[in-house]
Amino acid sequence: MRLKRFRCGGWNGYVSEQFVNEVGVLLTADGEALPHGRGAAERISVGGGRFVRKVLRRGGVLGTVLGGVCGGPTRLLRPLRLLPRLQSAGVETAFPCIVAWRKRMLTFRLMTVTRFVEGCDLLETEEERAWINAARMASALSSAGLYHRDLHPRNIRVKEDGGVVLLDLEDLRRGGRMAAVLMWRRLGRFLIKHGHWERKERLWLLGGEVLGQDAAWQRRQLLLEAAAHLLI
Repeated sequence: MRLKRFRCGGWNGYVSEQFVNEVGVLLTADGEALPHGRGAAERISVGGGRFVRKVLRRGGVLGTVLGGVCGGPTRLLRPLRLLPRLQSAGVETAFPCIVAWRKRMLTFRLMTVTRFVEGCDLLETEEERAWINAARMASALSSAGLYHRDLHPRNIRVKEDGGVVLLDLEDLRRGGRMAAVLMWRRLGRFLIKHGHWERKERLWLLGGEVLGQDAAWQRRQLLLEAAAHLLI
């Protein structure tokens, strides 16, 4: 995917070559807020296509105070540098059509625009094949030396054919050999935290087995880790 630098309405960034003439519309078109995104993501329609436009926000305690205030465009640019690894690993992603930043005094406002992926979130399906494919995706990321620090079932889209698509590439980092297991545990903690564990435990354990982990050991480690996070 070839990207071109742009400036538009106070925004700087990169745009996929095929959307060079749509930058202004993609940045400003009216949108519909998407659920589960803390109000930062919205779906827009431009030129007959559907897209997701998202203002990046901080997570955790800082997020409640600083919200969409960021220190620089590094979160946006890092995935661009890691794209060759993703492609080599065969991981399908919702790669940004636009990554843009606007400077405000000493801080930045960051935005991405990606194509809307038809299908459903991993959380919304009971299909074993989809959960197995999600675990295989985590394994492929790890083998490519990558780690997604916010891998959870709402950041994985499931297509009609059962294939999975990784979202939120701004959370991608270089990772170590245990990255797949750590990402899968992160996904499990999400299930526990948001009350989905009882319904999804079997599917999560199925994914753990795909990663070559003993199911009972994986479950024990996850529950210990989840308990530690609740205490911190």
